Amino acid sequence: MQRISVVKQQRAKRVVVGIVMGFFYSLPVLSTPPVETWSLSSATAQRLVNAAELRAGDADVAIRQAELNREGAWPNPTLELRADQRLGLEDGSGGVDLTQIAITQTLPWSRLERQRTQARANLSAAHCARIYLSLQLENQVARIFHQLQLTQAKYQLALRRLETAQHYDQNGSRKDKILRYLAPIDRARLDILRESAQQSMLMTEGEWREAGEGFRRFLLLSEKVDPVTVPIAPAEWQPVLSELIAGLDQHPALREKQLALDSARAGIAVAAASRWNDPALTVFRERDYFGARPRDNYGISVAFQIPLWNQNRAEVDRASAKVLLSEIELTVKRRELEQQLRESYLRYKRLQNQSTHYASKILEPSQRFLGLTQRGFSSGELGVLALLDANNNYFDSAQRHLELLSETAIAAANLRLAAGISVVTEVRP
Repeated sequence: MQRISVVKQQRAKRVVVGIVMGFFYSLPVLSTPPVETWSLSSATAQRLVNAAELRAGDADVAIRQAELNREGAWPNPTLELRADQRLGLEDGSGGVDLTQIAITQTLPWSRLERQRTQARANLSAAHCARIYLSLQLENQVARIFHQLQLTQAKYQLALRRLETAQHYDQNGSRKDKILRYLAPIDRARLDILRESAQQSMLMTEGEWREAGEGFRRFLLLSEKVDPVTVPIAPAEWQPVLSELIAGLDQHPALREKQLALDSARAGIAVAAASRWNDPALTVFRERDYFGARPRDNYGISVAFQIPLWNQNRAEVDRASAKVLLSEIELTVKRRELEQQLRESYLRYKRLQNQSTHYASKILEPSQRFLGLTQRGFSSGELGVLALLDANNNYFDSAQRHLELLSETAIAAANLRLAAGISVVTEVRP
């Protein structure tokens, strides 16, 4: 009866402790702020908002816009006033009088529209250059993001590895009956297993903190932000190479070169229209003596330059050479982009297939083998060496699989850059 009473008292204590602990756990935690989880798209959007490089691109666009406004504006007219003593000498009164007022307007009919065409091409090229710069920044964000994502996943895997190793600690709270019968050399092997797992956890934690610091600096985040990424996952994007190549003409880098060629071609027309000075129309009023009386005389004059000795072919030839250079640059750029696209596509598909095959043929079997080995060790059918081999094989395979997933994600980022696809906008095929 006394033993039953003691058991009841122990049960009552457990109930009271459980109620108290439940009360404390139900209190809101005020000191720990919520952790923001970053995805690739949110990290990219954050970086693009604060990118000084894009502000430089915006400045270049503003310069090109100002040039377009300048090239589309008519030149200002010229006002000419003439004062002399001619009237005073005619009537003998002397003095100086205003004898002529003239307004001259140059007529840039032949070159103004051509200049606007060239300026519009330059403006569009600046827009494309800014878009391509944005894609390059996205690629940099992807590399830093996936590095943080990989180190975070490695750290979580190291924690699992340490937890598994601590299960075989004969001094721990979770004891295995077989541990008390192990030989000293087998106990030493298990101690080495735990210490290796502890060192792996510390190393991966340091790598994760370093990657988080680089991520925070690159995205210009506050020091208080503890960046955490979404879990690493297999790539699901299934691009078609023929569709990517078909859409290559819309790549911003290639569009920039094409617009540079359009600008160079328009430059030939501008140079041809600028070989001679623009015609000038002058409207004037003169005051002179006619029939012994001062009278006003109105007239219009037009001035043209006569290309008699100088044909001014140098600028036209120079513009023609620029067209040839732009054509070569366009051809080279297209060949480079197509080569990068094909190489990036092959690498992405290879890594994607390799990670899928690795998961099904190595990772999953090694996980099942570890479970079977653990049960065999607990029942005494298998020894420590078999347990160590299965444990190391599984966790090494899991780490290699994480590395394959990260390499696949980086390959996808390089493929998007080669294809001109943005992660923060609609993805074209």
